[in-house]
Amino acid sequence: MSGSYHDFVLLTDLGDRHVQYAQHIVDPGAVRVADELLMYLHDSLLWVPTENPSIAELPPGHGLNYYGPTSISGEGAAMLADILHHWAALFACGPEILILTGGCSMIEGDPTSFERAKHRISRDTAVKALRAVAAMARQAAEPGFWLLHVGV
Repeated sequence: MSGSYHDFVLLTDLGDRHVQYAQHIVDPGAVRVADELLMYLHDSLLWVPTENPSIAELPPGHGLNYYGPTSISGEGAAMLADILHHWAALFACGPEILILTGGCSMIEGDPTSFERAKHRISRDTAVKALRAVAAMARQAAEPGFWLLHVGV
């Protein structure tokens, strides 16, 4: 594991999200999810309607900001909760150590050959993190709450 993580924090909808998010960049109550796990889920996370709270002028988009903050609420939060719930259920069926296939890299000394990265992650850690974020997202789907994602 690379040690890179994404943090998720459930917040109440008080004040301006574009100002409020900065207070929670390093929140001790955040749920941490390994970068390798979120990258594995990447395609399905692109379905989630989101906003970038760091740039007020940007129109709403989809998916998580890899390096910065993402605001998720309402329909997007409900969709995220469902997606993560189902991924957690799927991973719960897996072996104790999940081996997730990552991106390609060139094999040293042979510029014509590539290999896929293999990331080892604890099944129980992955399932626990996904269920925790899914629960927060379910609450963020309700009026008065939103979910803050802080990328690596």
